[in-house]
Amino acid sequence: MGLELIKQRNKAYLDSIGIITNASLPTIEELVEVKPQGAESIAKRICALSYVIGLAYGANPKQLRDYLKSYGLWESVTYREKRLLEAELISTKEQNEIRWMVESMQALAWSLGIVELDNLKNCDLLYQMHWACNHDNSQNQLDKGVICARRRALDWVYGVDPEWEDIPMDT
Repeated sequence: MGLELIKQRNKAYLDSIGIITNASLPTIEELVEVKPQGAESIAKRICALSYVIGLAYGANPKQLRDYLKSYGLWESVTYREKRLLEAELISTKEQNEIRWMVESMQALAWSLGIVELDNLKNCDLLYQMHWACNHDNSQNQLDKGVICARRRALDWVYGVDPEWEDIPMDT
């Protein structure tokens, strides 16, 4: 199935449940344009995120760093996450942002076939949903935090950018 057909099906689905879409949004990148992550990289990212998320719940940052390093996961931690793990104090805003990483973990687990998530049939759907969150405040049924966290994870898996924190989140 071609990307344009997937885009049209996603648009029809979102329209049918009352979510405004943008027909002019491009399709996601063709497979020849990206370099998808392998299962091992995805699994390591899930494990690394599980430790980073501990920061939002009062875990000892030094202990988290030690675990990440001893299990060979430190290279799977992003530069921003390393900064958080090495910080003296994490703000409430940062703690709240870290809590959204659970949704990224869910999307990564879905990409490995570990869990089912209905709204993750493919990356194009999240792109349209993200656009709706940014451009129509009446989209109460959409949770922008969930959508952004999952979109970042799946765009990384798909290979939009090899660096987690450099994934473009424009719509």
